[in-house]
Formats: sequence, structure tokens, C-alpha cells
Amino acid sequence: MTRQTNMNEAQMQQRIEELEKKLAHYENNCTVVWMTEDLEWVCQRYNYNRPSKEEARDFLAYIQRKHDAEIGITWTTFEIYVDLFCDGREGWPIQMPEDYYKSCWDEDDWGDHPLNNREVEYNE
Repeated sequence: MTRQTNMNEAQMQQRIEELEKKLAHYENNCTVVWMTEDLEWVCQRYNYNRPSKEEARDFLAYIQRKHDAEIGITWTTFEIYVDLFCDGREGWPIQMPEDYYKSCWDEDDWGDHPLNNREVEYNE
């Protein structure tokens, strides 16, 4: 089975070269990655409902825009940014009852509350 494409061979070669240049940038640097799973962990720890995919992406964009490069992003700053991000917003995060997650610390178990049982898939 052959793959159909609208690019001719010269265009494809040019695209490959562009991508190789972008990848070369990452060979000589250090990158730290914060993921939606990190946000979920913080939400469980502080009894917040599970963020939707859109809410998680918005939060990660916010923290990237607002972080202080002098101190970087740590677990402490990450937790503070959750509070700052949510100040004045409606819908997320919603404070769940105290110790709501205590009985379900399995990563995939978000309890039986409807706010947590939304279908959420981050890795498509």
C-alpha cells in the first residue's frame, strides 16, 4: 500500500530539510517538560476536579507564558500557578470535598463524581 501525497519529491525533500533544521536546535540544549498528567496529579492532591483537555492545554500555555525564568517551574510554583490561573474563572477547578480522592489514589481513578468522569484523552 502506497501513501498518497500532494507533495512532489522536491517539496518533500525541502520539508525534510526544514524539519531537520528544527530538530538540530534541540541537540544542544536542555528542556524540561511539564505535562497534563502533572496538572492532574496536582488537582488530585488539592481535591480539585479533573481538568478537561482544553483546560489543561490552556493552563500549560498560561504557565509557560507567566513563569519566571530566574526560578523556573517547580512543583511549588506549579501549584501556585493553578491557584492564580483559576482565580476568577468558572468551571475549573472546582474544589471537591476534603479527602475526596483519599480512597482512590490510583492514577486512573478519579472517583465517582460526574465532574471527574468526563472522557479525557490527552495523547491522541
